[in-house]
Amino acid sequence: MPTKDTNDQHLVERRRQRLESLGTLASGIVHDLNNLLTPILMSSRMLQRGGENIDREALLGVISSSASRGADLIAQLLTFARGGEGQHVRLHVDQVIPDVIAILRHTLPALIELKTEVQPDLPPMMGDETEIS
Repeated sequence: MPTKDTNDQHLVERRRQRLESLGTLASGIVHDLNNLLTPILMSSRMLQRGGENIDREALLGVISSSASRGADLIAQLLTFARGGEGQHVRLHVDQVIPDVIAILRHTLPALIELKTEVQPDLPPMMGDETEIS
C-alpha cells in the first residue's frame, strides 16, 4: 500500500511533468494563437475597408470560427495548467481522435496530410480527455 510520502512524491512529479510539458508546448501554442488571430485581423480589416465585392457573411464566419477555436484552445490550456487529477471517464479512442486531428490540422503546415485508422472494436479507456488531447 502506497504511503502518504509516496503519493505526495507522485503528485509533485506529475505537476513537474505537466509544467515541463507546458514549457515545451509554449512556442507551439504561440504559433497556434497566431494562426487563429491572423484570419480575425485580416477579416476585420477587410470589413473596415468596405467595398461592394466583399462577402461580409463569409468574413464574419471566419472571425467567429477562428475566435471559437481560440477560446477552445485556451480552455484546454487552462484545464491542463491547473493540474490536479482531472476527471477520468470512459473514453472511446474513435471519439477522441477527431478533436486531436482538428487541433493538428490547425497547427501543422497544410502540406502535411493526416490520416487516421482506428479499429472499430477497440475497448474504451479511462482517462481525462483534456490530458489525452
